[in-house]
Amino acid sequence: MALLFLDGCDHYDARAELADKWTQEDIVSVNTTGGRFGGGALVLAPIFDEVYMTIPGLTEVFAGCHFNTPSIPTLEEVMAFLNGSSIQIAIQVTQSGQIKVLRGGTIIDGSAGGVIHTNTWHTIEVRVVHHDTTGVVQVRIDGEQVIDFLGDTIPSGAADIDRVEFRAPSLSGNVTMDDFYILDTTGSAPQNTFLGDWRIDTLYPDGDGNYTEFNVTNPASPTTHWDKVEETPTVDDNSYNETNTNADRDTFTMGNLAAITAQTILSLQQVSRAESSVTGASNMRNKLRISGSDFNGATQGTTLNVFAYLLELWDLDPNAGPGPWTETVINGIESGFEHVNTNTTRVSQHCVEVLRQNTAPLLRVSQVGIQVLRQATDPQLRVSQVGVQVMRSQLAAPSGRVTQIALEVAREEPISEGIVTQLALEVARVHIPGAQPGLRSWMVFDPIHSVDVHLVSGIPPTSVASEAVVLNGANVGILGTEIIQWRDVVDLGGNIYRLSHLLRGRLGTEVNMNAHSIGELFAVLDADTVRRITMDITDLDIQRFYKIIGSGLTSFGAPITGHINTGVSQHPWQPVFFEATRAGDDITFTWERRSRIGHQRILQVSPPIGEEDERYEVSILDGTDSEVRKIEVTDTTAVYLGTEQETDFGAGNFQNPVRAIVYQMSRVVGRGFGNRQLL
Repeated sequence: MALLFLDGCDHYDARAELADKWTQEDIVSVNTTGGRFGGGALVLAPIFDEVYMTIPGLTEVFAGCHFNTPSIPTLEEVMAFLNGSSIQIAIQVTQSGQIKVLRGGTIIDGSAGGVIHTNTWHTIEVRVVHHDTTGVVQVRIDGEQVIDFLGDTIPSGAADIDRVEFRAPSLSGNVTMDDFYILDTTGSAPQNTFLGDWRIDTLYPDGDGNYTEFNVTNPASPTTHWDKVEETPTVDDNSYNETNTNADRDTFTMGNLAAITAQTILSLQQVSRAESSVTGASNMRNKLRISGSDFNGATQGTTLNVFAYLLELWDLDPNAGPGPWTETVINGIESGFEHVNTNTTRVSQHCVEVLRQNTAPLLRVSQVGIQVLRQATDPQLRVSQVGVQVMRSQLAAPSGRVTQIALEVAREEPISEGIVTQLALEVARVHIPGAQPGLRSWMVFDPIHSVDVHLVSGIPPTSVASEAVVLNGANVGILGTEIIQWRDVVDLGGNIYRLSHLLRGRLGTEVNMNAHSIGELFAVLDADTVRRITMDITDLDIQRFYKIIGSGLTSFGAPITGHINTGVSQHPWQPVFFEATRAGDDITFTWERRSRIGHQRILQVSPPIGEEDERYEVSILDGTDSEVRKIEVTDTTAVYLGTEQETDFGAGNFQNPVRAIVYQMSRVVGRGFGNRQLL
């Protein structure tokens, strides 16, 4: 077992059917076309609505769904993990779009604001480890981890988690939810961890298969079997096939999966809506037929005159060893059911739900595009705050296009000057469409998200022909403190432009990807017209004052602007692919370095060090985020011995998972930007 429950919500047409699959629902309705991908979805009314599933008692559980809320309350739950009726861990959404974690009723962790937006499809995935000292709560929104808590996750002394609830985080307007899953950690990856960007597609019978042994009872004509149980989106319990003969079978050919980019198929679930009739309870089981071979699910009981859903999960293709599912195999299966005793069984609906990734896995490349981009820029430009300082100060200059500015220290001689041809774009709004959340990685192009900017002055941004042009240095801008690139621009009118098909976190600024807000500043960067302010190391962290002077103007009367150079440009970039392997009780950490220095191979595994020497520090953290050990090494491997773990955490307390941060070191500023993981 790995997947415990999934629901694509496509096979319902009324609220009454929900309780035939879920443990319980409260005031939930069904929208047969309102799902994230156009299929069915559940609609939860504000504050009070919920659906939940009871599960076997677990000390570690994952759960997720897609949701779209029209409003965000002051504080309301979207998911909860319970023991009986006692909430152990609750996940809440605040009015600022922040995620908070509660142990019982106590807040124990929170994300940055702005991770949840109204009228936008989001994916939420939560991992809970139930423990009073080494418990874990991890929350991912749209594939990105926003909460990573380690500590006490048990408020009541409960032994485990046996119930998962999904709730409506809204004060006004209905919340739409779709594609639910719950899983444990048994089995093998990828069905025992976060699923990423997933979808559930429902396939229905489209023809009779190898077996047509049930009786075509209602209606008796036509005599085909598949059309009595192919019911979408209307469920008709008065149309069914039935039998009282042991071992009678019906199987059906099924519709094909919608073709999408190559992806991993995670599981297949058979869904049969059945009841017993006339003589009392009966038994039946779901059945798969693959390439001429039959595979039986577990025998399950039906209830007299009460239709309910009988489910069978197949994480792996039973005809492949078992092994992974493929789209070709699923498109060729027959799915159906078999009667197991002599009491009468009726089946009114049958379908197959296929859980699969919605997109191909992200490419693991740490340096892609950086080499070409660096060649297109001043090799001495190491992404400091100079662009931020210049662009932010420009708002005080006269209106109109500014072709040249000079910087001078107040009451001192000028120390630097630059030419800026495009300036002062103000963010009008952050736009995150709901079609495919979860692709905000800085390692690959993001074809989903976009940002709208309001042009205050300067030449409007423009599109380019291809990703290759972007990788060669076109369309570079700074959004707040993150450097981005874009391929596409759409003129929305009113001097507002939508930038999309983005490359995020360029030149080491991925550490600032989650720090955006409406109203922050944006400016186009041009390598030919942006200059660094030359500063000595001794000037770091000291406030200096500047005057921003428009072309043709004098410094007289120009406002004075203070600026502190904190040495951001001197910090080594965040290492990537930070991973841990275990041999006995010892933990070996590995990672890959990155470099500010351009190099000739775009996919080079080991770029130039870019520092005076190669040094790293691995920081081991406890549940309060206090550093308990610092491991210093001179290459990209570090070992955390089992004996050291016992020294840090007590006898027998070997860390699995372990909370750690890896830094590359600088002789100038010390630790660079850290990569923090729970491994």
